[in-house]
Amino acid sequence: MTVRPILHHGNAADVLPLRVSARSVDMVYLDPPFLTQRAWSGPAGSFSDTWSWGEAAQQDLEAFDQSRRGSSDVLRSLFGSQPPALAFAAAMGRLIGACHRTLRPTGTLWLHCDDHAAHIFRLLCDIVFGPARFWGTAIWHRSAGANHTTRSFVRVHDTILVYLRTGAALHRLREKAGGTPMTCDGVDGRRLDVFFDDRLGRSSTERTGYPTQKPVALLSRMIAIASMPGDTVLDACCGSGTTLLAADNMGRKAIGVDRSADAIRVARSRFSTPSTFQPDLFGEVMA
Repeated sequence: MTVRPILHHGNAADVLPLRVSARSVDMVYLDPPFLTQRAWSGPAGSFSDTWSWGEAAQQDLEAFDQSRRGSSDVLRSLFGSQPPALAFAAAMGRLIGACHRTLRPTGTLWLHCDDHAAHIFRLLCDIVFGPARFWGTAIWHRSAGANHTTRSFVRVHDTILVYLRTGAALHRLREKAGGTPMTCDGVDGRRLDVFFDDRLGRSSTERTGYPTQKPVALLSRMIAIASMPGDTVLDACCGSGTTLLAADNMGRKAIGVDRSADAIRVARSRFSTPSTFQPDLFGEVMA
């Protein structure tokens, strides 16, 4: 039987501790909300990226502080005067912590972000992983350049922050990077510093109609760097399922989680011959 990707519907911060074993994943790709304070929609579905302070945000902050003592003081001191940013940081802290738990010692986190909240993500990853485990960045040239005859500028790139679970990851991936020298947990290696120029054309047959969809070629490049055939790849905000499709095509096991029912529906539709059942990482059978 062909093992097809596992999909879970729900908030990954809640789902992962229950459904994915600790230290069982080789690569996490995370393309979370960016604090744009807007709702995103397309022909195939929608999701919300709006944030406000309330009881749920308070619970997120308390839960993050329980796992990383003192984190709430740091976040309150920086974002206390910006309730949406504080709510966002608390939720993303929980999410990154849940992803960290799933990674093997040789695993890596690839966190996709833009300039709306890159500073928040870097802070949260430093809290969860430790600053010394920052491996480097990948830059994705996502669209054509601006028209320089105008007075305005447009955003043409995103950044992927990459963190090592431990120095064992640096050792495993020592042939995959060629940046400046670094040391992590006593292991010597080189930082990651790469540029991707893969785009999803307006008429591409890959397009699903789901907003913020990424090209398969982009995810394939990251998966090739971060994993090997037979490894397990987790996408904790899987959207339309591009990561899962790329991982499956490359002989990796894949797990996807998303809180949007539209996303889960679209991701499932991209696998034309799904298996009738799928064992998850706890050995249970998933319908």
